Amino acid sequence: MSIATLRAAVAGTASAIAVTANLTPVSGNKILPPTYAGDGAASSSKHNMTKPGPDGVSSWCSVDSPGSCANRAEQALVALGLDLDPLRVDFGNDGILSTLQLPHRIFDAVLRDSQLQGVPFRKTAIGQAAIAARPTQASALLHCDPGSLVFGAWDSTGLGANSRPRNKWARALTCEIAATRVEPVALAGNRLDPIGIEGTDYAWVEEADGTLRQATEDERRPTKEGGLPHASDKSKEYPRLVKASKANHGNALSLISKGVLVHGDIQLNATLSISRLRRYHFGDETEEGRLLLAMMGLYGVLAVLNDGLDLRSGCDLAVDNHQIDLIGLGTREPISLGLAQLANALRAQVKKVRLHPPVLFTPSKGLLDIRNASL
Repeated sequence: MSIATLRAAVAGTASAIAVTANLTPVSGNKILPPTYAGDGAASSSKHNMTKPGPDGVSSWCSVDSPGSCANRAEQALVALGLDLDPLRVDFGNDGILSTLQLPHRIFDAVLRDSQLQGVPFRKTAIGQAAIAARPTQASALLHCDPGSLVFGAWDSTGLGANSRPRNKWARALTCEIAATRVEPVALAGNRLDPIGIEGTDYAWVEEADGTLRQATEDERRPTKEGGLPHASDKSKEYPRLVKASKANHGNALSLISKGVLVHGDIQLNATLSISRLRRYHFGDETEEGRLLLAMMGLYGVLAVLNDGLDLRSGCDLAVDNHQIDLIGLGTREPISLGLAQLANALRAQVKKVRLHPPVLFTPSKGLLDIRNASL
């Protein structure tokens, strides 16, 4: 597929571009999908999957969510180094975060609580323009944070008089990895103490500085009789009695429900909505702006596939094959587009759109205070 064909698709009547990839685990057929909190206990973490049938097999399981896939595509765009993320917050020695690294992009609370020459972000000219942007007049977002139009953004982080949620920009690119016909399995987490420490009693004393010593007989007496308090998640009193396991010593044997065996397929499905991109207008840059956004989305997906899918520990996937389809009214046409070709086209396209020069914001004192108090 030539870039001219892509330009024609964005400017024409095509509704979407779909990328489909068939994936396989690098080793065996067991993978570790993402886990989500259950009732609060570590053993109650859950995968996002359909209810297992009578045979214990679920028909569908999420392997990587749309949000996680978007973050991977954003990382690829940052690595390309084209300044597609001109708004950044400088945390000094702790690094710089751009809108392509903030969860809510241009409307993220980190940027909201940052300032430019003493002026809070939402009161700067850039912030005011972003807040006022509409689909028919979206140049402010195109110039300052095109990723918000590709991956979505919601102006929902205002506080005080600005607490009412405002514009919501739906993602144009949706990408997800899922497996079919999966069977939940248990994960063994065993630790055999290399120096032979055993015991499940509260036999150790943990001092406030983290040092350990063996508890005396008096210290092990009940607290009402003058003994030390037992460690618990809520207790912050020191010295306190702890078990060997609490100090990461001793044997630890566990078996928790985590991971799945894949009996079906694993597939990445990404859809770039050209119909949505056509809702956005950027004045005299409308055509070039839409094309830039389309290139960003496609490059992000293809770069993720090209880089390899080591999603997390226990979930390394290989790409068997992939296909790109141009979808229109009643049509689905396979097309060819390479990553290097798209990268070169994206570099050229950036020069056709008036992206804002990089701007460094600084975190407000309040943001730094809240952050430091959480460390």
